[in-house]
Amino acid sequence: MEQRQWALVTIAGGIAIAIGSVLPWVNLTSGLVGTISMAGTEGDGILTLGAGIIVALLGAAAYARGSKTAAAGTIAMSLAAGYVAVQTLFNLSENTGVSEGIRSSIGMGLWITLAGVVVGLVGGVMAARGIEGLGLRSKS
Repeated sequence: MEQRQWALVTIAGGIAIAIGSVLPWVNLTSGLVGTISMAGTEGDGILTLGAGIIVALLGAAAYARGSKTAAAGTIAMSLAAGYVAVQTLFNLSENTGVSEGIRSSIGMGLWITLAGVVVGLVGGVMAARGIEGLGLRSKS
């Protein structure tokens, strides 16, 4: 794949980060109330939402112009979103299970956000490899 195609992968990663951010990150289930889901944007997911949008926009700039700055920016913002998502995953993992009749579980939004981070990072790194002068280009 060439640099522009990897930039499209980066855009997809940014979109996945953003979509995952607004989906449930935690589900709470009680026999009396049923299931209550909390979106990522009710907490730190607002940060990953912003990062996902920026990753997608920078990926578009890398696609349109082959911008070194945009490619590096997608990597940095994907890492930032990944940090927030992984930290949240660890915090939620410590508190999932059954407590006082309430069962908690990690929601699909957090998993989608994490998958988007991986896609954004891979796309950003591979797009950067294809841009002349960035120092990441493979020797062929």
